[in-house]
Amino acid sequence: DMTAESIAFFLTTLGICTTASVLPSSLYKQLGALIMGLVIYIVMCIILKNLTLTMKLRRYAAIASVVILALNVVFASEINGQRNWIRLPGNFTIQPSEFVKILFILASAATLQWLLTTKNLTIITIYSVACMGCLVLMGDFGTAIIYFFGYLVLVFMTSGDIRAIVLSC
Repeated sequence: DMTAESIAFFLTTLGICTTASVLPSSLYKQLGALIMGLVIYIVMCIILKNLTLTMKLRRYAAIASVVILALNVVFASEINGQRNWIRLPGNFTIQPSEFVKILFILASAATLQWLLTTKNLTIITIYSVACMGCLVLMGDFGTAIIYFFGYLVLVFMTSGDIRAIVLSC
């Protein structure tokens, strides 16, 4: 029985092997990202098990995600035509929108049962547009599309109404 975790570890191993064979100097960076990803995964599993905590954190996650993306618009460095990279000391760069994806999903998914009114759907729409707007300003259209489809799935899951999807588009 292949679980999502087994597939993720297989693909991660494949990625590390490829990185080691093509660009060995980046292996430590890849291993650091792997360890950071595992820590985030474990923390998210702990948080999501506690529904009360998840519901309390959703607003903070939403606010943090918009603030991080707005700061990224102002302070980011341009690499390959996109202004979505933050340079850290040394030769490291991070892409904050990758962390914001986690916050976006946390804030949005925790809000599913809360969205049954038009007012609440409007609030989550404004939040989604703010996130996607920052991504468009950074030139990160691929990530903006991922956020948009995540938003559409959220709207459909809460309303079950194709009309709501059309209006959202």
